[in-house]
Amino acid sequence: MRAGPTVVQNTGTGYYNLSYNGTSDAFDGFAGFQWNGGENAGRSGAFYVSSGISGTAGMAGGFGTFPSSSCKVILEAEL
Repeated sequence: MRAGPTVVQNTGTGYYNLSYNGTSDAFDGFAGFQWNGGENAGRSGAFYVSSGISGTAGMAGGFGTFPSSSCKVILEAEL
């Protein structure tokens, strides 16, 4: 890839759910995706959310979608 991927997604009230530290929060969509450089350049990255989630900055968790045929998350990049 020439550059890190961008996030293509559908957003809506409570479309996604983040589970972390024994709790979970519903949120509407991702703010973006951070592509990692350094040792794992081109192999890993992290989605980030800028609002609707409680917790401590930098915490990791798992995400899923609520039952909706409209939910999608795609990473898109030019090769």
